[in-house]
Amino acid sequence: MSDSSIAELIAIERQLDKLASTCNSLIMLSNLASAAGNTAEAAALVNMVPNLQLQQFLLFREKQKIVISSPEWKAMKTKLEKVNTKIEADLKHLNDISEVINQTSKVIAAAAAVVALF
Repeated sequence: MSDSSIAELIAIERQLDKLASTCNSLIMLSNLASAAGNTAEAAALVNMVPNLQLQQFLLFREKQKIVISSPEWKAMKTKLEKVNTKIEADLKHLNDISEVINQTSKVIAAAAAVVALF
């Protein structure tokens, strides 16, 4: 395995770790939303976690096939960064949870697009 292949694999694993961390953050945000009385949003957040975990697992299983220069991978990375930024803000202030829900659904769809390449 070449140095560039190892670097790509490390970059892929870093994104897979971010996906797992995002799942944990969604659960935490869901708990905070529930405690604040936003039960519908809390339920929507926690219901998205299994879908995101599934995509993370499928990507992990096929990580050797991921092409990090593909538009699908790049789109997933961008969407993941966007949702994590929004989650961080909402963990502090519980501002607009519906935007986190919207962004998370985009991450799930982007991850599924990468998986569909295999």
